[in-house]
Amino acid sequence: MAQVATAIYEKGAIRPIRDIGLKEHQWVRIKIRAVLPRIAQIQEAVAAYLDSKDVPALIARLERLGATDLITRSPQVLRGLPVMAGTRVPVYVILRHFSDGDSVHDVAQEYPTVSAQFLERLFQILTQDEAGGRL
Repeated sequence: MAQVATAIYEKGAIRPIRDIGLKEHQWVRIKIRAVLPRIAQIQEAVAAYLDSKDVPALIARLERLGATDLITRSPQVLRGLPVMAGTRVPVYVILRHFSDGDSVHDVAQEYPTVSAQFLERLFQILTQDEAGGRL
């Protein structure tokens, strides 16, 4: 099973920020993308929600932070799964791309039905404070 982990490069080695459950001398394939520390923290926070399967809590938090016009639900669209407004693209799919390190540009190319402005706003909401706390 593939997983994404945030790591830091220091003293000539790449070190994961958290234990990723690998055995000693286990071979892995990695995708490296340099990001700012703040972006890496956001990606880890989003990944934690997605990995815990608590997507409804993350969606609710996004709505509290102002994403209500970006996210819609309808029983006629994917059985009520939260989707990006005006599309059939589930919000969790977009969030997974962000947590995997994909940029707004990358996601916009992958999902042309989701406007780049919506993606940019969603990413901005993910990075903002909520009552002094972080996502």
